[in-house]
Amino acid sequence: MITVVPRLTVGLGVKPGGLPCGAIWENTRIELPFLEAAPKLREIISGREVTLEAHSVALASLLKQVPAAVLVY
Repeated sequence: MITVVPRLTVGLGVKPGGLPCGAIWENTRIELPFLEAAPKLREIISGREVTLEAHSVALASLLKQVPAAVLVY
């Protein structure tokens, strides 16, 4: 299980009452080199399937709707 939760988001420019989701993360990626080349992961908060690209995942995609993710292999 891999839990992704941003911290120290004040400097991201999130407006009051807003959430640090989606495009705010631009091209930021999380590297997961310990996983296979292109495994399918399940994000259990949304139920979506996530595919790694070059051992990493884009935060803009992963945190598209909710500012947290829990990935299971």
